[in-house]
Amino acid sequence: MAGAVLMTVGVLLFSFIDAHTNVLLLSAYMVVFGAGIGLLLQNLVLAAQNEVAASNLGTATSTVSFFRSVGGAIGVSALGVVLANRVTSSLQDRFGSSVTGDCTMKLPDLALRMAPR
Repeated sequence: MAGAVLMTVGVLLFSFIDAHTNVLLLSAYMVVFGAGIGLLLQNLVLAAQNEVAASNLGTATSTVSFFRSVGGAIGVSALGVVLANRVTSSLQDRFGSSVTGDCTMKLPDLALRMAPR
């Protein structure tokens, strides 16, 4: 329970971050969030191990680890998209639309490049 509370508090603290947030304050926010993650995630492995027979302990542990990794990958991908869109819109607001470039470029035709001359 304490892990979930600390993690929630850490996420709420992250919502106050802006471009002028002190690095030490940001580090403190990360410590709160990290402590919550650390307290919460190990309990999930322990709960999964308590629910299976001794012969299936490896399977239960690896399944929890697998889904934790998949969830982390999906989370990083989703937040990466959000960050990229946010940075693009911020650059456009500050420097104009010419900063982002034109994404209509085509791949070169390799057959033409490899043809003997």
